[in-house]
Amino acid sequence: MKRIRWVCVCGCLLLSLSACSKKQEVPKEVKACDVIPQPDVQAVFGGAAKVDTTGGTANKCCADVPGMKLCATIARGIAGLSARDKYNVYVAELTGKYPGQQILPEGVADLGDTSGWLANVGELFVFKGNVLLSLTANPPEKATLAQMKALAEKAVPRLPQ
Repeated sequence: MKRIRWVCVCGCLLLSLSACSKKQEVPKEVKACDVIPQPDVQAVFGGAAKVDTTGGTANKCCADVPGMKLCATIARGIAGLSARDKYNVYVAELTGKYPGQQILPEGVADLGDTSGWLANVGELFVFKGNVLLSLTANPPEKATLAQMKALAEKAVPRLPQ
């Protein structure tokens, strides 16, 4: 009886150790051009829009849209803060990003954890978890909130966790 118990204990121990030694899946990093693929950009901005998949980086991807340049940037950071605090920290950082511009974001409902639209600089920013998606248009007056939000609604589900 003692021997059977010992065999059972050793068997359970081996099973639990083998389960622990399995490789954990590393989350796939998402590239910015994966977040705004050409079909989505064309659906929002028209068939002439073209995503430049060769000139971007993992964190930034741009598209030529009739009359403007559209760029998506993905950044990580600001862990441990509430969505509202992330929003406020990012708005404070925007002052340095756009010197001389008035930074008065309009909140955007139902997009990520929190988001804002800066019409005067053509930027829509969205926080989802610990990831920031920024969509910018140049010149800013060529983009509308409706267009940028439509693209962001397609992009946000593709953001990494």
